[in-house]
Formats: sequence, C-alpha cells, structure tokens
Amino acid sequence: MFGRRRSAEDAARDRPPFDLRAVVGDDVLFRRFYEETAPRVYAFLYSRTGSVTTAEELTQETFVEIVRKPTNYDGRSDPVPWTIGVARHRLLRHVRATRQHEQRARELVREIDPVTGDSSRALETHDLVEAALRELTLEQRTALLLRFAEDLSVRDVAKAIGRSENATESLLRRARASFEAAYHGGLR
Repeated sequence: MFGRRRSAEDAARDRPPFDLRAVVGDDVLFRRFYEETAPRVYAFLYSRTGSVTTAEELTQETFVEIVRKPTNYDGRSDPVPWTIGVARHRLLRHVRATRQHEQRARELVREIDPVTGDSSRALETHDLVEAALRELTLEQRTALLLRFAEDLSVRDVAKAIGRSENATESLLRRARASFEAAYHGGLR
C-alpha cells in the first residue's frame, strides 16, 4: 500500500539521457529547450552585467555556440546548469575583450591630437571622445577602432570581427551615428 518514495536520483536514473545533438537537429525540440533555458541564462547574465543589451547578446552567443558545438555536452549533467556554464565562459571572454578594447581605446584616445593650442580644450576633447566610445556596444567600438584608428579596410574589419562586408558596413554606419550622437551630446 505504501511504497518507497522515489528520490530525485531515482527519477533522474529513469529519465532517458538528454541528447543535445538530437535537440539541436530538431527544430521543435530545440525551440522547447531554448524557451525553457534562455530565460535562466539571460537572468544569470543580466545579474552579472546589469545591461539588457549585453545580457541579450551573450545569451544569443551562448545558444549559437551550443548549436555550433553540441558535442561539447557530454550528457553527464543537467543541460540547464551546463548551458549556464557555457554562458559563464562567454561572459568571461566578454569581460576580457571589453578590458582589452577599453585599454586600446584609452591608448588611441591619448594619441588624438586636436588641432588647438589650448591644452584644456585638448583634455576636454580627449574626455568627450573617450566617453562617446564608452557609449557604443563592444562590437561597434571594436569596428570603429579597427576601421579608423587602426586604418583597416572594411574587408579586413569584417574578417577580424567575423561578419560579412555588408554587415560590417552597416555596423560601421550605426557605430558612427551613435558615436557622433554621444560625442555631440557631450558638448552640450
């Protein structure tokens, strides 16, 4: 009449193993996996970045990485914490890249020599350029710095950031517009 209560361990043993390759290969299964997992991944990333844009981008990158390399999942753990682990690695790469880009941006901004004899105006211009660059997304800042500070062609920038030339031209247009708006907004 009264049987032994099933533990979570017993239930996990009875459940078929999660096959990420099969999930990635099936649109319906992947959509279900994404809809169940993405909010938790996003919440994890947002809690660490405080930025909607960054959390969205990193969530997207996490799932792109999973789709590209489903064999990285060995099936030994629950897929949700494993996916959050993938997101954690994406976040660490993002933090390192951001620090490197910000350091490079500071170096490049220091190299800017405004055409003025007034050193206080030069410092103000330096600060405005640095502030305007910080307003851009990491990808926009990277593209602008590669294109204009490093003097790379659009084709070379596209190769460096892993986009098509058309997508890179579009990114550069948006980046220039955002930079100009941020820079001129700082003049007021």
